Amino acid sequence: EVVAPRQVGQMLDLMQAVVRWGTGRAAALGRPAAGKTGTSQGFRDAWFIGFTAELVTGVWVGNDDDRPMSRVTGGGLPTRLWKAFMARALAGQPPRPLPVPAPEEQAPVAAAKPAAPPPARTASRDPFTALIEDLIGGGSEVGAARPAATRGPAWERGSHR
Repeated sequence: EVVAPRQVGQMLDLMQAVVRWGTGRAAALGRPAAGKTGTSQGFRDAWFIGFTAELVTGVWVGNDDDRPMSRVTGGGLPTRLWKAFMARALAGQPPRPLPVPAPEEQAPVAAAKPAAPPPARTASRDPFTALIEDLIGGGSEVGAARPAATRGPAWERGSHR
């Protein structure tokens, strides 16, 4: 088991919320869908990665020479392109629910709280933070070991040109 069923259910809830009423609402297809929008600093890249029970698709919009675009965001053009593609790709197929863990293995996102959170983090622990900390283990306590500094991925260092 790579990820506990409870966290899978929480991630699915969060990603469906993106399409229902969040930044990806332009991707709503009239069938169960979930996804994530993204926009890089300076409007150089905009994307939407989304899925239904039948198909996963990603749309990236940007200039291959890294020039900025004119205020294109992940919740705009990429979501509209994704929706147009998915509508054609899924035409004639009946909507299916997204697969979810069994109810006894899930916990609603709003209830995603650790059994005994450290006192210093209790007040600021929102459901998204709780999920991420559950998945990767927190580590923000005073004195907690921190990963060694790295130069970052190649695309952040500009070596892709």
